[in-house]
Amino acid sequence: MGYVVFYTFQLESGYLNHVIEVFERIGYLESGYMNHVISVFERLRYVVFYIFQQESGYLNHVISVFDRIGYVEESGYLNHVISVFERIGYVVFYIFQQESGYLNHVISVFERRGYDVFNIFQLESGYLNHVISVFERIGYAVGDNKSDWDVLWSHEYPFVQLAKKISNLKPHQKVNHFPGSGFITSKVHLAVSINPYIPRAFRIPKEKDKFLQYAEEHPDTLWVKKRNNHRGIKITNVQELDLSEEGSFVQVFVDRPFLIDGRKFDIGVYTILTSINPLRVYTIETEASIRFCSQDYYPFDARNTSKYVVRDDFTPVWKMPSLKKLNRELNFNFKESLNAYLERKGHNVRKLWRDISAAIRTVYLQKEAAIISASNMFSSSRNFFELVRFDFAVDEDLNVHLMEVNMSPNLSSDHIPRNAEMYDKVMFNLLSVVLVTRPVKNDFYKSSEDEANMRVSDKDISVFPEWCLSKSCLHSCRDEKCKLCSQCVSLTMKKTLKLAYLEHINKGNCGRVFPPKMTEDFALEWSPSTKDREFQSLNKRNKLMYMWFVGKCRQSAAWC
Repeated sequence: MGYVVFYTFQLESGYLNHVIEVFERIGYLESGYMNHVISVFERLRYVVFYIFQQESGYLNHVISVFDRIGYVEESGYLNHVISVFERIGYVVFYIFQQESGYLNHVISVFERRGYDVFNIFQLESGYLNHVISVFERIGYAVGDNKSDWDVLWSHEYPFVQLAKKISNLKPHQKVNHFPGSGFITSKVHLAVSINPYIPRAFRIPKEKDKFLQYAEEHPDTLWVKKRNNHRGIKITNVQELDLSEEGSFVQVFVDRPFLIDGRKFDIGVYTILTSINPLRVYTIETEASIRFCSQDYYPFDARNTSKYVVRDDFTPVWKMPSLKKLNRELNFNFKESLNAYLERKGHNVRKLWRDISAAIRTVYLQKEAAIISASNMFSSSRNFFELVRFDFAVDEDLNVHLMEVNMSPNLSSDHIPRNAEMYDKVMFNLLSVVLVTRPVKNDFYKSSEDEANMRVSDKDISVFPEWCLSKSCLHSCRDEKCKLCSQCVSLTMKKTLKLAYLEHINKGNCGRVFPPKMTEDFALEWSPSTKDREFQSLNKRNKLMYMWFVGKCRQSAAWC
């Protein structure tokens, strides 16, 4: 909680009402407003409260209890505290020096009332440490089934086990998966897609005949066999394959990999889906997971998978001789260490990352209809977001090949502590772009009209004044150019555009993958009638989203 000191003799006159109101919305208080609370905190030095609606006297019961902190009994001393918490939702306090036992009575009372303050869902395993710590840093706490929760974070696909809990979500509640995302994260569904960035694959036994024909036409091709629930792969020839096993597929093995210090590697790109219909996709642009095989690729031996499969015992960037100095001594991150190495070798790094973005964009556009269909079972898809990791192999010509998409990618640094900073940044940028991290007290859906307009108003989403002033748009909304004009745009689309606006200004180190980035010159020359094949292939809502970013790019290059 922060405090603002106002030096003015006319504070009562309303002269600074808007100034004070904005400070209060973002969590600040006028100095002196709660001096009695501060004095208690200063004496205790153990408890920090993050409280909303801090009207005078609101915390009197809290203070009296903590004044007598050593004599808390089961007589109901904390009833007022708990009732306050229940009235304002779920307020979190962080306790320091817990081992001293100073607040044991307080904790026990809360636990008896159903507030499991600390460890929920067996979090002591450490698997979600980075997830939880980032949530706590931005002002959230772990709740329980009785909490009026804001975010449900599930490692597994939640739409089966937690179906009842998420069947009737409130507008402000968010879930960290999208219905139907398995069409992307399922190995089989992804691999058998006809996609120029995915090595050719065949579903077994359903496509056995097609596979045998392809194998006959490409006799030198190496193959790997995979299953959805099996991480391991191994190169084999056609004669050794079991083509009767249900639920499996065979895929072309990417030979001639690009090697650094003799090792094959993969590139993991953290990708965020924030909206479906219209589609909005981002990636973490400033970092990527770069993992090397544990053994040299040559001399090649198909029986030794450590030469060509990145396993849990992978070699990290800082142990590779050509990257060690960049990463450890010069302090470049994993992605920039790789980029610097490739540029010194004369490779086109920008093309590499453009291809990666194009591959991600292609996958989402291909699977979009299936995800929309799955999301239609819910009243709104705005409650959902998803972080996945796209894993790419790179061949010696620096072509990218999408190998798999990981749902709930590993964010634990227990195995490799030096990854901790990367995971923290991934989580922070994820929560920022999906608007869980916010600069004001209230969620967008809980905001008053004034507070919502302070963040984004109808004026902020208006685009294409030259089109909207034309006679055709003033008198009709039929022309595609008019669809985003204020007199034509629907209330639902307005809400969508406002969320897109907030995502953009809160995206941090995230970069937009769809709608695709563009140049200012492209935006200035573009119109719906131009021969833009990508635009013409989009569904109606995606066209509007695409057009809107073109319009914003015309206003400022920062939106391009």
